[in-house]
Amino acid sequence: MDFNEALRDILAAHQEYHQDAYRYLYYAANPAAYAEQNTGTPSGNQHKNLNAREFYITFCEILLREYGPMARTIVRYWGLHTTLDIGRATYYLITAGVLSKKKHESLEDFEHLPSLDATLLAPYEPTSLS
Repeated sequence: MDFNEALRDILAAHQEYHQDAYRYLYYAANPAAYAEQNTGTPSGNQHKNLNAREFYITFCEILLREYGPMARTIVRYWGLHTTLDIGRATYYLITAGVLSKKKHESLEDFEHLPSLDATLLAPYEPTSLS
């Protein structure tokens, strides 16, 4: 299914997350789409098969690259407050057929990841001078 069609269906059924949250989750699984969005050069559909931790880290890296210290504020505006929120939104994309998962992967894989706040704020925490 086309991402934009799937997004319309997801938003009609699940209004707890902003459309941009889904777009950036899609970018985490599809770096080619992210590159295309940034350069305007079509680069094909090349989904990466990442486990929950890798997917989460990739998602956060994209956010930090794009929004810097505002990333935490932006994801909260999008309705993403915990890693489980990221998992739920990701599973909406999976259910819509935009992303896929392996048999053994589950929503619970997102529960025990480092906190969203810690991950997005860590690069901006002051370091000791000792």
